[in-house]
This record gives sequence, C-alpha cells and structure tokens, in this order.
Amino acid sequence: MQIPSKEALIKVLAVVCLFIITLTFLSWSNSCPSNQGNSFQFWAGPTFPKRNDTSSDDPLVGTPEHPEERLIVHYIWFQRDILKPTGVLFLDCISVLSVMENLKPDAIFVHTDLPSFWPFDACSQLITDWTGVELVPAKKNLEIGGKKIHYVEHEADIMKLQLLWHYGGLALDFDVYLINGTKFREVYHAHPCVLTYDGNDRINNGFVACQKGAVYPGMILQESYVADYRPNEWVYNIGVRTFQLFHQHKETGYIQEGISDRPTYDGRYEFLTGPGRKHEWRDKIAHHSFLHDKGYNLDSVKRDDSSMGDMLRWIVNGGMGLNTNSSMDIASTVAGVIDRV
Repeated sequence: MQIPSKEALIKVLAVVCLFIITLTFLSWSNSCPSNQGNSFQFWAGPTFPKRNDTSSDDPLVGTPEHPEERLIVHYIWFQRDILKPTGVLFLDCISVLSVMENLKPDAIFVHTDLPSFWPFDACSQLITDWTGVELVPAKKNLEIGGKKIHYVEHEADIMKLQLLWHYGGLALDFDVYLINGTKFREVYHAHPCVLTYDGNDRINNGFVACQKGAVYPGMILQESYVADYRPNEWVYNIGVRTFQLFHQHKETGYIQEGISDRPTYDGRYEFLTGPGRKHEWRDKIAHHSFLHDKGYNLDSVKRDDSSMGDMLRWIVNGGMGLNTNSSMDIASTVAGVIDRV
C-alpha cells in the first residue's frame, strides 16, 4: 500500500480548511442584516428584461444610441375579472390626451394583464392617432411578503414601483391630468424621484416619477410591502408607511406640491363646483382629480362651469397656452371645437 506523500497530505488539508472557512463566511453573511444605511435590498417580484439589453424585444428598452434618455409614461390597467373585461372611462381618455399634448413623452405604456383587449373604445372621439401607445403584458403579483394581495389597486401600486425602479419614467393613475410638461421635465431631471401627497400625511401614488434605479421605489417595496404589508388597509402601505419612510430618507425624492393636495383629498369636490368657487390650476404641473365618473362625455364637458370643466375643455382643445383668459373665454372657444368633434 502506497503511503501518501507529505505534499499530498498538505494539499488535502488545505482544501478541507478552505471548505470550512467558506462555510463559516456564508453562515456569517446570512446572519447579517440586509439593509445598511441607505442601501436597500430590492424585492424584484417578476423578472423584467434589463433596459440596456438591446437584444431584448421588450418595448421598454431604449435605443442602442440613447438607452437611458427616453421618457416613458406608465399606466396600469388590471382587470378585476378577465372574463368580463372593462375599458377606460371618457375622463380617463382625457388623462391620456393631456399626456400626449402637454408632455409628449417618447412612449406611453399601458401595462395590462389582458393585452388582447383594447381598453380605449371610449376615446374614439378624442384620440385617433395612437402612435407611441402600446399595451404591455403584465403579470399581477398575487402575494408579497408572504401575504396574499387583496385589492387590484394594491397590485397596481406594486407594479408601478417595480417599473420605475427597473425603467424609470412617470407612473400615472387615469384620474391625473398633465398640465405643464416643460415644468415637469425640469423637476424630473433635477431629482431622483418626484412625489406628491394628498394633504393627510400620506404620499399619493397617483403621480410618481423616478430615474431608473432610484433608491425610493426599492425602499418602499422592501420596507413597506415585503416587511410590513397590511392587505386589509387601503392606503397604509402606499400612503401612510410610505410617508414615514420618505421623511426618514428625504434624499430619495422631492415632493411636488399642488398635484394631489390642492384642493386636499378631503376637499377634492370643491374643484367640481362652480362657478362661485373656482380653483387655480394653470400653474400646476398636473392635477389629480380623484374623480371616476361614468357620466362624463363631450357634451357634459362643454356645459361644466367648474374648475374641472375649465381644465377639461382646455385639454380637449389641445391646450391654448397657460396664460389664458377667463374660464368663460375658454368655454366659448372650446364649444366650437367640441361641436366639430
């Protein structure tokens, strides 16, 4: 029987020692906290193609020459029942129209769990050119943090944060109307994220914009949803807890006032009353109405003598500049436009 040489025994011992050291290091690493300072472990959920992977057929990928310069607007349209799909409302169409006219982004992507269904039939009188608007297949997150997601609105909020972290851009609800795209671009390029609140110590996720890879979306996903998801509380995770986290890490974003807090959420119906109680809106980047009314159509927009009506007519007319005259001048000018549609 051949006795192993001294050199062979040393090599075996070295391998064994290296193996023990590796196991010890891995055990120590797994026991360490994942979040240190402002570095947050990001919960990615569904896997998205990398935006700078130009070989991908993902429509969100930028051009090879300028992969990061595209301004993308994201809408989410999840169905409550895919067997009975529903489309957007007339007011939702005006939201999309306001983005087309006043922001002119490189692309508008509508992320939907039913991409075979066209949800914009209600927009036929307002929008005829859908260039740059695409339906992007999106898979709902059924659970997060080990808890089942109860509301489709929670799923949409989570999807927005994922999209902003991976791709950047502006995520909007369909009840938000873009007014000043030039001002938005200035603010957007000056901050990692642009946020808004509704006046009740809550961040409002109806309007949120982030640079690709910004800390804020990943922080909220990890620290609010993964760590503390409350499926039965409507706005806790995206509003209350998010407000707390942002004020602990204000370097992650910038609050743009006026979008969702003028009027405040509790006073939102003041914007719909008139003509005695008019609210200024021309100086805002955008207006979040919180209004989902099936009764609106071209005729009702023409007759609406409220701040909401003034703004809607201005958008339908293609925007007449922000230094317009009185609301009645707007109404008389737009009346002819609406009559011709």
